[in-house]
Amino acid sequence: MKILSTDINDLSHNKRNIQAANRMNIQAMLRSLDIEQRGEILYIEGSLNHAGHINEFELEISSHGEIFSHYCTCSFHRPNDACGHIIALCSYLAQREYKLPYHFSREENDGGPVRASAMMDYERMLQRQAMRETHNWLRDVTRSNLDLHLSFDHDEPIRLYMIFEMNRTMFYDHLSLSLKIGHAGKKMYVVKDILQLLAMVDEGTWHQYGKGLEFYHDLEAFDEESRDILSMLRTLCSNDDLGNCDKRYIYLSMEGVERMLDLLTRLPQAYYNIHLEPRPLHLSIQIGREKEAITIQLLDIDSEGEVIERGTIGNKALYDFDDAHQRLVCYEADDDGRICGLLQRLNSSRLLMSEDDFSLFNQVYLIGCREFISWEGSLDDVKIEEMEHQIRVFLDVDESGQELLMKLEFCYDQKSAYGFERHADSLLSPNADAIEQFLSRWVVYVDERHFAHLQPNLDWGQMTEELPRLLSPYCEIYVSEQLRKAARPKQLTMNIGVHMDNDLLTLDFDLEGMDMKELQNVLKSYRRKKKFHRLKNGEMIDLDGQAVKEASDLFEQLQLNGKDLEKGSVTLPGYRLYNVDVLSGEQEAISYDRSSILKEEELFLAQPQEYEIPANYASRLRDYQKEGYQWLRTLSACNLSGLLADDMGLGKTIQILAYLESQREAGKLNLVVCPASLVLNWHDEVNKFQGKLKALAVYGSRSEREKLLKDAQDYDLLITSYDYLKRDPDLYHEMRFDTVILDEAQYISNPRTKNAQCVKQLNCRQRFALSGTPIENTLTELWSIYDFLLPGYLYTHGVFSDLFEKPIIKDKDEKATKRLQRLVRPFLLRRTKQEVLQELPDKEEHVLQFHFEPKERELYLANAAGIRKEIESGLDTSRDSIAILALITRLRQLCQDARLVYENVDWVSSKLQGCMELVRSCIQAGHKILLFSSFTSMLDLIHQEMEKEGISCYVLTGSLPKEKRREYVEAFQHDDTPVFMISLKAGGTGLNLTAADVVIHFDPWWNLSAQNQATDRAHRIGQHNNVQVYSLIMKGTIEEKIQDLQQKKSDLAQLFVNTQNTNLLRDMSREELLDLFSGDV
Repeated sequence: MKILSTDINDLSHNKRNIQAANRMNIQAMLRSLDIEQRGEILYIEGSLNHAGHINEFELEISSHGEIFSHYCTCSFHRPNDACGHIIALCSYLAQREYKLPYHFSREENDGGPVRASAMMDYERMLQRQAMRETHNWLRDVTRSNLDLHLSFDHDEPIRLYMIFEMNRTMFYDHLSLSLKIGHAGKKMYVVKDILQLLAMVDEGTWHQYGKGLEFYHDLEAFDEESRDILSMLRTLCSNDDLGNCDKRYIYLSMEGVERMLDLLTRLPQAYYNIHLEPRPLHLSIQIGREKEAITIQLLDIDSEGEVIERGTIGNKALYDFDDAHQRLVCYEADDDGRICGLLQRLNSSRLLMSEDDFSLFNQVYLIGCREFISWEGSLDDVKIEEMEHQIRVFLDVDESGQELLMKLEFCYDQKSAYGFERHADSLLSPNADAIEQFLSRWVVYVDERHFAHLQPNLDWGQMTEELPRLLSPYCEIYVSEQLRKAARPKQLTMNIGVHMDNDLLTLDFDLEGMDMKELQNVLKSYRRKKKFHRLKNGEMIDLDGQAVKEASDLFEQLQLNGKDLEKGSVTLPGYRLYNVDVLSGEQEAISYDRSSILKEEELFLAQPQEYEIPANYASRLRDYQKEGYQWLRTLSACNLSGLLADDMGLGKTIQILAYLESQREAGKLNLVVCPASLVLNWHDEVNKFQGKLKALAVYGSRSEREKLLKDAQDYDLLITSYDYLKRDPDLYHEMRFDTVILDEAQYISNPRTKNAQCVKQLNCRQRFALSGTPIENTLTELWSIYDFLLPGYLYTHGVFSDLFEKPIIKDKDEKATKRLQRLVRPFLLRRTKQEVLQELPDKEEHVLQFHFEPKERELYLANAAGIRKEIESGLDTSRDSIAILALITRLRQLCQDARLVYENVDWVSSKLQGCMELVRSCIQAGHKILLFSSFTSMLDLIHQEMEKEGISCYVLTGSLPKEKRREYVEAFQHDDTPVFMISLKAGGTGLNLTAADVVIHFDPWWNLSAQNQATDRAHRIGQHNNVQVYSLIMKGTIEEKIQDLQQKKSDLAQLFVNTQNTNLLRDMSREELLDLFSGDV
């Protein structure tokens, strides 16, 4: 089986996975393997037995050997990082050939293989779907961060009602919680299992409680208060310290009770059965002496003069549950919990303490909590009074000015102690202890002068501003004048001189009060989210200032390093002028000074001079093509590259050839890289204009290509394909080209592919890209093309994603959109047919709908129901897009002809019959037809019908050799053959088939870009007749749903190059996805 070794190598960069793959014996591990080809894609699935664990896998591989997608159920697999199973499996498959379709399974009794040449029937597919459904359920239960359940709109929200009861035993009392559920004002039903309720909410399960209550348990079904209750229930059930869940009841610990009370105070009374009654708590204690110890014991507990006889002690209150009146009385004390902590100790026994400890007890309780405690007793030799104390904090800098210092001093009755050192607890007050604990977080060490040296990364300005504000109510705080001066920040002041010299852009940086080397440290502090940065001279730079942010943006986007900053100036490619231009237009704090030479350069680009057009092209170029030629010449004169993105069929090739002819000089070699199918077409176009340009098409075997390239200097232009270039990087490594042109540049839209990597390594002066669809799915595609044209101009891919792709796609950021447009516009030329070809004949588009016959409808509905069930069971559009696409493809095939799916079907489909009627009608009217399908197997079925009716036709698929392709195109343009059938992927680009004036899309897909490209094989320059375009769809099926979706989805590419967005599946909502599989057929 053909699998590109480069793709296997790129599957993972995780050494662990690669090493694991090298140790695996796939042949021994393989339990089942199914390989099926649908169109240009090989679908591979099966299972492996790895050390007793069964892992299922899925692969999609193109007929050319490119790995499109992979999936494995093991825990090491990631979408962008394959596990060892996938790596080893691809290596195993690449070494073998299979007759398709292929099926292998290993029986459990003897391990013997069972082979079958027929495709799996529908019942087997349903069985595999059920197994995968079970697997996905088990996997998703463990992923608490995924919310895969369906959302529903509810007319009346569900309410939870909490019932609290006190369970009293001989040894302890427990407050229990149970639930009822229902609609407000209606019958409420007992929740028999709280954990099951939470699980049903997680999974969106349908459940019936009684005749009056059944619903899907998603969060949206509950009212806001009940959602808060559900959240609290999760907390209680997941933490054994808070409570014990036993089906219907949760038995709350004291900590659980207090957590619940926080919620109850925010909920209306309608959500729980008890009444909360807060009251004050007061303790009476007796102080005495016993030998050397001072004794403290509890006399009684009361509230507003009423003695409290029972209750449970919490962290902040004493709780008493009144069963008769369903009332919970909360006897509340201090917020710090000191009173309840004392009560816990005194409730079990009296306290014995030394005089020193009693001094502290005196400050904390008798003085600090005097409103909650009264005492009696007499200690003649011990003073029970508040001690006078002072707390002082001193902030300063060390002698070198590099470190921030702090001294914490405590003064009590003419005694002193210092913070962050060992000292007698009796000298501490509650405030002193709290302040010391708060400040100690920044202390590194304490010197012999009692000064604490603080962490070096602290913001000095914040310390001098915030600490006095925070601590002044509790202590005296002093800041030295030296520190105040050092902490007073200044603003960054920068001026940048901008000028051009020999096509190079130079930026000169001028800073006030610092050198460029020190600026590096300022920017490092800014990127670490600091507020201030301290300069060597002791001054502070305000990192919240606009100039620092602008400087960081400038250096990051221009990718300047430390060496660039140290020199004070930097030289960049001339095209980076436009990056600077966009930045300078947005930045206000940094001053830009442009040289007069630079202004002349900008004027030259804005008002280019007229260049002479080669004689053999002058009469053939249309006005807009002449403008394109002048644009290319202007960019070349400035050593700038560009993207010619004219609409399909507007003649991008002739504009480039005119440019190459005008630039032809002895010894200058140019290169065109294009799809393999267009190599000979480019060669023919060069010869057609009979200019001086000598072209060489480089193709054939490796030895033939080597031989051709040995004579490269005898030519002006080399033409090769992306595929050949990938194979021959060594042959082009030493070659120097004047201009490199990429045709159909969307071939490098994925920057990680070999296509993109190889063309970007070519050595040349000038680069141009041609593409009518430079964006088909994401902005990364545009970035990749610009990364070839102007390396670094749109920054690194990571920076580009942060600045543009994420804000534009996710946030619809208009500012980012306009900024990217400004950057892209100078190097992109795009004209549409509507703008420049008023004389081009009209293109009339028609949608023809057909109805299923009963037996077709039965097959379609059975498959649609099974697929919809699988989607509802938990498939996700972002995670399972490959599996969903396979399901959609199966339904699309049933819309075309059931024989694409079932071997035992022998009837011709309704759509094919309708298509043949259309073909006959068009031929009788004297029209020639292009018929496109994305399924090559469908083209085979249509061809059979053509032969039955004696209609001659050409068939072009990806397997057709390039020479035959050119022969068929030329013949169709001049002979009487009425029909040209073309695989959409193989013939959607690069063909000129203006002899046809009818285009039929047999199986329209949501890739409008590819569909329009195919249409434009006929609707292009050279067409003299109106073009009729027919899209054939089955009424009420997935095809009609997809057509509706095309109209609804927003069009990303319109913002930048005015083309079509094609990737609808990735952004499709679950409701839209389910709707694809419904309808009245």
